[in-house]
Amino acid sequence: MWAYALQHQSECLSYPCITLRMIDGLYGTDGAAQAIVKTQLVGVYQLSTARDQYNDNAAVMAAGLFVSKYGYECTLYAMMLYFGNYLTEYKSSFAQYDVQDVLQQFGRKFLPWWRQKRERGRTPVGEATGTKAAGVPTGREAMLIHLRRCVRDGTDIRQGGLYRTGLVSDADIERAEREVAAGIF
Repeated sequence: MWAYALQHQSECLSYPCITLRMIDGLYGTDGAAQAIVKTQLVGVYQLSTARDQYNDNAAVMAAGLFVSKYGYECTLYAMMLYFGNYLTEYKSSFAQYDVQDVLQQFGRKFLPWWRQKRERGRTPVGEATGTKAAGVPTGREAMLIHLRRCVRDGTDIRQGGLYRTGLVSDADIERAEREVAAGIF
């Protein structure tokens, strides 16, 4: 999972993705986001040279803190990029495994980088249209097709993750509604 995210960093930065705080609500679970982050912490521990017995209770608490503090902004893609790069890019502690450092470096080093890269990669509305060589819609064009389908099918887009994360605006929804009403689709 980390290797895939690192190999596809540009997609992780530009594709829409749900945040950790959305996971439990969207999937009707309690604690799934925390379990996912705990798995990331265990992975970092396993790659470290630590020889101590792994403390599962500490990992559960650290995962809960991570989701509580960063869950509204941290997407699944951001999480994979951070944990995949932690040992080589963000680790600042001399300890073999320091869960406090893992928690701190996300906010100190990773989030500023993530925000800057995402902001730089945003394309003004209406410009990111196109198709790949195989004729498959991409970017904004694909999103507009998705929105028109949702409107046509009666799905409340404002209850979805794209709207809640700000990737879809009220203007986008209104445009899709106008296009469906006009028979464009």
